[in-house]
Amino acid sequence: MDALNLDFLPYLGGFAAFIGLLSKFGLGFFRTLDLHDKHFVRKPIARLRALRQAVSDDPALTAFFDQAIQTEAFRLATRIDTSKAKRDVLLELDKKGIWSRAQLKSISKFLTMLPGQPCPSISITRIDTAGAFISLTAALLTALAGVSQSFLLIITGLSSNPALIFAGAGTLLFFLIAVRFFMTDFADWIIVKRAQRQLKDC
Repeated sequence: MDALNLDFLPYLGGFAAFIGLLSKFGLGFFRTLDLHDKHFVRKPIARLRALRQAVSDDPALTAFFDQAIQTEAFRLATRIDTSKAKRDVLLELDKKGIWSRAQLKSISKFLTMLPGQPCPSISITRIDTAGAFISLTAALLTALAGVSQSFLLIITGLSSNPALIFAGAGTLLFFLIAVRFFMTDFADWIIVKRAQRQLKDC
């Protein structure tokens, strides 16, 4: 029986150090996000509430700031900056309980308000549809190239150079990120087609 190949052992230390550094970077990144949320994201709505109190004796301004606070609260909750009319459509969809924040953001890209229309509607053009299928094609070709290249590197690494196993895994990760990027337009199109069937006419 052939002896167990342990040539990969020297690389384990470096891999462990890489994982440790990655974890440390991730923790620092999330701490930065928390700091940003406390000092930059919440401040606008706090300022609007203070201004609303300052003009509480003026009904028109009070109503204006109430609307502004609602708009800002919606933006903070969904990361969608849009008009009241479009917000009402998104809230109607949200009541169904089947749409995530990311999906609502995708839907908001396709909401249009045409002249003479009483409320916004979802509009999908031929260009949108063509772009969605070009996106799908690019994602599939990228996935095929990524899997092939990664498979070759990993097979070569198992037989000769263990470092190529990590290179193959890294290559696969890179191509998966690229696939996710290319799939965005197609995923948005699928989400919006579903929403279009469920949204009631106003």
